[in-house]
This record gives sequence, structure tokens and C-alpha cells, in this order.
Amino acid sequence: MKYSKLFLFSIACALPFMLMVVSPLSFYLGNINEIAFDLKDVALPVTGLFICTSIFLFLLLFLFVRKPKVWGILAGLLVGLAFAIWVQSQLLVWNFGQFNGRDIDWSKWKFHMFIGGVLWFLIVSLITTGFYKRIKKFETSVLSAIYLLGVLSVAISFIMAPKSLKIKIDDSDYTNLFNFHPEKNVLIIILDAFQSDYFDLIVNDYPEDISELDGFTFYRNTISRYPSTMGSLPSIMTGAVYKNQQPFPYFISESREKFGLMQAYIDKSYTAYFAGLEGTYPTAMSMQRIVDKLSANKVPPIYEYLDYGIFRALPTFFKIKIYNRGNWFLTSLARRSYPPGDHGTDLRFLELFLDRASVKPISKGSFKILHFCFPHPPLNVNEKLQYDPRLNGEKGYISQSRGAIRLVCEILRTLKNLGIYDNSEIIIMSDHGTWEYLPQNQTESDSVALTVIPTKVQSSSHALLLHKPANSKGKIAINEMPLETTDLSCLLGLSSNNNDCSNFNTAISGGSRQRTFYFYEWVYEDYQREYLPDMTEYIITGNAYKRESYHLGNAYPSPKLKKEMESRSPYKTIKEIKFSADGNGEEEAYLLDGWSWPERTHRWTDGPIAGLLIKLEKIPKRDLLLRLWGDGYFDKRKNEFQKVSVLINGQPITTWTMSRDGIYEAPFEASMVTEGILNITFKLSNPCNPQLPEHAKDPRGFGLLVKKLQIEEKK
Repeated sequence: MKYSKLFLFSIACALPFMLMVVSPLSFYLGNINEIAFDLKDVALPVTGLFICTSIFLFLLLFLFVRKPKVWGILAGLLVGLAFAIWVQSQLLVWNFGQFNGRDIDWSKWKFHMFIGGVLWFLIVSLITTGFYKRIKKFETSVLSAIYLLGVLSVAISFIMAPKSLKIKIDDSDYTNLFNFHPEKNVLIIILDAFQSDYFDLIVNDYPEDISELDGFTFYRNTISRYPSTMGSLPSIMTGAVYKNQQPFPYFISESREKFGLMQAYIDKSYTAYFAGLEGTYPTAMSMQRIVDKLSANKVPPIYEYLDYGIFRALPTFFKIKIYNRGNWFLTSLARRSYPPGDHGTDLRFLELFLDRASVKPISKGSFKILHFCFPHPPLNVNEKLQYDPRLNGEKGYISQSRGAIRLVCEILRTLKNLGIYDNSEIIIMSDHGTWEYLPQNQTESDSVALTVIPTKVQSSSHALLLHKPANSKGKIAINEMPLETTDLSCLLGLSSNNNDCSNFNTAISGGSRQRTFYFYEWVYEDYQREYLPDMTEYIITGNAYKRESYHLGNAYPSPKLKKEMESRSPYKTIKEIKFSADGNGEEEAYLLDGWSWPERTHRWTDGPIAGLLIKLEKIPKRDLLLRLWGDGYFDKRKNEFQKVSVLINGQPITTWTMSRDGIYEAPFEASMVTEGILNITFKLSNPCNPQLPEHAKDPRGFGLLVKKLQIEEKK
């Protein structure tokens, strides 16, 4: 059987087409805001590699065209592998989470590895057999399907790609970033996820690490407003507070119109630059783009592009070797000794800064924000700023935090060499703490139950804040004033339309201050959300290092969750909602966090707060009464009752002292129900683990036993 050269070339192009075009483009477009390079940066080398590989495979096929059996196996393998790559990269696409350098628990993907391996074997075997037997119609159909499916996949990827958040900046802006004013400079260095109590440890245990921090005050009793960069950075930059009251992008835009830190200095005729992690804030330039443009140690984007394509294309069993905790296979060959991911970018940016920082009379002053990934996990850089993938746990975090301080000290030393350190105002801060590490000097056996204030709440709220006013000198001072990261504009002496600085002024005058932290369970997919996840408010009335300073506040479910209520049948007043296993609890109410599973006659709350949403049939005209049949659960060795605070749509209405089974009532005004939805929150004072022997290892924190609930209009 004779084949045309065009047919041979189409076979030769099938595998490169899938491996170099379809698979990497699908990955790139789906993760466009995580990837610094543009397609134009790789278009030419990819085209050249595609043509060369296709020509090589064409010559190989042409060489064996007179040996039917060998040719059939070779052609079948090429086409079979191409088809298997399409199936793997387009159909067997699993959510491995964010590719931020952290390890992936591959043990959870063993079943996927098995299924993928079986499909690869069947696809390649079937197609190779068809080519070996020279079934012309089969060969043509499979080859046509490959190109058709490939083109459709790329087209769909383009259509479904999220909106790019990348900022277009010309080359001159990259260069001017490193220029400082001779007399007036404000520099803010943000160290992502630097937990303040670990800086406290460094001050005490490694005083040599902070030798360059001359003239600084360490405000160690500082909290962030949110547990992740997504919420924290906008609050730092604008002073505004978000409570899921509107779409998050709209909130950022609206709050920036009222006040923005960058714009405030631009209005003062300063040159203003913000370099950091791409996509975290509208005005942030990408550090990776900067180092890729200006650094001599640039890793060609083609390596990254091909790594993404190979990762997406290969069976799950092989992905572990390609990703390798962010130390991507091909990219690592060109990166030399730099750590992978954002930490490598940080170090390359530091090298640029040390090499290019200069003093020029630009405008009336210079304002710069440098947002580094350090010491945010993954843990792979030690205190000497050397790549060390063996780091782990608390000791690893301390080592990487010391590395972050070393990075800062290198910058400060450069400012001193330029002669502008003394007259510069400098802030060193973090956007939030970590979720993972116990606050220093505390243990799991703290007197305040962990079920009331989880460790991740307190640790993620601990934010680093150091301030050096211009011309300040002396050994680092430690201050216990109760500050928040949203106080930054006030600390810099700026007037904000989002923050009147009254609470800040009270704090610096020595007065007491109530602070607020909004905790949410963060996952990477939240970058694509219109709203932030459902929030729980914590009121901090004392020192942030003391867990007893934290008190539960209100719950703020996202409007997205409330919209889901619209599809539910409305609840008619007087009707009972039964929380037993055979009851109607989940049909009549939308259960938020804080509930255990239903049992024969009741359902327990689990933890310090439990909420539910109820969609009413109509907006009430008369005041209402909430009636609950249930009982409080408490540790009889420590307490005599369970105190349960009841909130309706965020407003407290009553507190029950529950020590026995009974009926508990909470009247509230109709005016509190403006949208026809009741957001009912139960706050438990002392949830605890079950005391019965059969529940010895039960991890739940009981507080309230609910049999049934009823809402009725008062007569």
C-alpha cells in the first residue's frame, strides 16, 4: 500500500501537534494568570521545534516505508501516542491544586494512575494494531479525528480562558523601578505570610540576623484583616474592609476610587512603583516579568512552556517527576542553582536590585512597594538564601523566615551604601500570618479550647509590622500598640477616605482598641470567584498573642451562597423544621458550617459557631419569634451550662443559658428581615468533646443539641 508524502507528513506532525501545541496551550490558557510569560515569548522557538521534530519523524517514516511491518508499528505508535495525549490532556484532567512549589500527595491519585495507565495501553495498542494491519479507512479516520479534536480543544481553551490580569508596562518602567530620590523615599517591603511571633523568635534567638535594622520599631501586636493575600493586600492598599457585601473586583475598584496608597503618593508628585506577585492587586507589576526582562540569569520561557505541556500530556504516574515540587524537569536544567517558583524569582529580583539601585533626582520623591513571596511555603530556601528542598515543619519555616530577613537586610545595606537609608521611611510587613504553625510560646494544651479559637485563626492573623521613620536611629524597639495592617496609610501620615484613623490614633495614644479579623477557608480556586468564601468574624480585645483575646463575632456568608437559596422552596412560618435523621432540616434550611450529621432524634452543632439560612415565603409585616426545642451540651467538670448567643442577619437578639432539655425562644423585629432570608447564627461559649466513653476519640465539639426549630409571626 502506497502513501502520499502529505499523508506521511500528517502522521509525523500528529505527535508534535499534541505535545507542543494542544497540551501546553490548554495548560497555559487555563492558568494564564499564574504564568508570567506571554505566548509571543515562545511562539518562535516552539514553531522551530515543531517543524524540526516533524521533519525528523517524517524522514524516519519515509525511511521505513518499504518495510510494512516496521512502518506500521512506528506510525501506529506515533498516532496512538498522539491520541492518548489528547485523551490525557483534555479528558483526564484532574485538579491537583495550585502549582506553587508545594508537594502534591500523589498517594491520593493512585486510582487515577491506574485508570490512566489502562486507557493509554488500550488506545496505543488499538491504534498501533490498526496501522500494523494497514486498515486505510481506520488510519485516515483516526488521523482526521486527532487534528479535528486538537483544533477544537485549543479553540475551547481560548474561549474558556479566564480574563488576563497581566498589566502591560513598558521597559522604561522596569528600569525606573530601581531609581531612588536623593532625599525623599518611602519603601514598603511586604514579606508574604511572615508570622510576626516568628520574627519575635528571630529577635531573641538570632540577634545577628537583624543587625541592619537600625532605627526600626517592631509593632508585634499587629493583626491582618484576612488570612490570605487575596483579602489582605487590598485592605492594606486601600484601608477598606470587605464583608462579602458586593462582588470582590467591584469592591477593589470602588475602594481604590476613594483611596489608594499608590495614588496618594502619585498625587504628591512622587514616582510610585509596585513590584510583586502578578494578579494579586491591579497596580502590581510582575517580579517575574521584570527579572525575565532584565536579568542575565533568565530561564528561557520555552522550557516552562514545554514542561507544562509534558505535565499535562503524560499519564499521572509520570507527572510527579515532571512537577517535582515546583522544580520542573526541563526548567530545572536551565535554572542553575536558583530555587524553583516564586522564591527563585525573589532571589533573581534581589540580584537585580543590588546591581541596579541608584539615586536620581526623579520627581519630588520615590515611593516603592516590593512584595516578596518569602517566607511563604513551600519551604525550600534556608537562612543563607540557598536552595534546600529538605526543609520542613516549624524549623524549616524559621530557616526560611531568617532567609527573608537576610533578603531585606541586603536591600537595606544597599540603601546605606547609596547614602539614602537615614532619610528614607521604610516599612517591613507581611500581609498575613500562616495557617500551619502554632504561635510561639503556646501549645495545643492551652487553657482556651482549640475548638473555640482554632490555631489557624490566630496564626493566620499574626502580621509582621516594622516601621522606620525618616532619620530614626537606634537599636530595634518593640512596641505593644494594638495595630492592624489596614493602619498602614495612617502610620504613613496619609488621610484615607476608607479609614478615618480614629482607631489608630486611639491605639498610639495608649488607649484600648477592638480589632476585627475575618477568617475564611482559602483554596486556590477562590482567585476565580466573584466573592470571597464565607467569612467568620473574630473580635480581638487584647494582645493578639493571647488566645483568650479572640472572641467570635458574626458570620458573613457570600451573596453567592444566598443566591443558591432562590432555588429552594420558601419556608412557611409556623411550620416545624425537624433536625432528626428522618426530618426535613436540610430541605427547609440551608445548613452553613458548624453542624454534625443528623441522628435519630436530633442534630448536634460542631464547634464554636453554627449557622443556617432560611428563605421565607414572604417578607414579614409583624415581628417574629424563633422557637427551638433542644438542649445545651457542656463539660460538667468545668461548667454548669452552655451559653448560646443567637444572631439574626448578623445582629444579636438574645442569649440562652442552656442546662436542660427544653423550649427556648428568641423574639426579633420584622425590620431585621429585609430580603426575605433569615441568616441565623448560634455562637457557643464552650463547645467540647463528648464525655461519654464510647465517644472517647470523637473529634467533634458539641455545644447545642437541636431537635426542631420554628419561626412564627407574633399575633
